[in-house]
Amino acid sequence: EGEDLRQRIERLEEVPERDVVLIGSGICDALDYLHNRTPQVLHRDIKPGNIKISPEGEVILVDFGLVKVIEEGSQATSTGARAMTPGYSPPEQYGTAHTDPRSDVYSLGATLYAALTGTIPEDGLDRATGKIDLTPVRKLVPKVSKRLAAAIETALEIEPDDRFQTAAEMR
Repeated sequence: EGEDLRQRIERLEEVPERDVVLIGSGICDALDYLHNRTPQVLHRDIKPGNIKISPEGEVILVDFGLVKVIEEGSQATSTGARAMTPGYSPPEQYGTAHTDPRSDVYSLGATLYAALTGTIPEDGLDRATGKIDLTPVRKLVPKVSKRLAAAIETALEIEPDDRFQTAAEMR
């Protein structure tokens, strides 16, 4: 029961800052759990439509159809497919580049950006190739706290080494 974050964004246009923080915190907890499993699990398709919010406000990560399970020394994907949702997929998820927990951090940052601003962030691949820059969160929503805007923008860094290294760090 409840609505997904995509529906909430469509209904509200901009999700309140407090709600974005709570949603982000809940998904960081889910990712921290997945990323610290043995074997490690990457979601690889975090976007507003894959975050469910129950009537009680519980935040639930859904749709594990593109998950990647990382066994010791190898990587196996349950479907062989890669999610490439423009605006939500990190640049390394296009093509054959290596994905890791920082890829999910990027997608969560993009999801929170969309929730907070009502706008999908500029595509990571276009940003990586220098075609466009990310519009700062506070340019779209000036009242947002500097700390939250900085956290979202850090998660959206093009280079994985420049992002939060773990979901726990992002939280």
